[in-house]
Amino acid sequence: MNPDPKIGAQAAATESGEPTDMGFANVGTAPLGTRIFRRQKMAKGWFHNSNCFLARYPVDPARREEFLSALNDMFAFAEPWYEEHAHFAFHGWARDPNTWVVIAAWKSEEILERLRKEPEFQKHSVRMLECCTGPMIIEQFSGMKVDRSVFDLYPAGKSEVHLPTQSLGVEFV
Repeated sequence: MNPDPKIGAQAAATESGEPTDMGFANVGTAPLGTRIFRRQKMAKGWFHNSNCFLARYPVDPARREEFLSALNDMFAFAEPWYEEHAHFAFHGWARDPNTWVVIAAWKSEEILERLRKEPEFQKHSVRMLECCTGPMIIEQFSGMKVDRSVFDLYPAGKSEVHLPTQSLGVEFV
């Protein structure tokens, strides 16, 4: 089994046809290596008891490859954290092809705080920000069945919990 790295580690888990967190299972390969997927039941799709965030990185087109290199290094480091401590995470591109986004929900803010303090996480975060044309913008969302303290923890304005670069930082909206 040799999964396509563009699809990610989840591809390896789908070779057997078993359900995955992605909601699809690999059931074969069509001509030209195209994977065939069948719809699977969502493992857990309702998250009312946790907070969620959306982060937007305005990537400089001239530094896109550098950004992707830093991002791959971040993925290599952070994957175990996500696997164990996140309810879900989406990483991808927005309508604007130069805006990379993260949508994620962590099981606890304490875990996320520990992750942000890791020197390797900080190094990759700064490398990613250095490839941007403006600050990373983060919007927090409060789960339906939790208090709204996440907005006090991360007030609107310049982030006090993320390392800035020399010219760019992180802003909460």
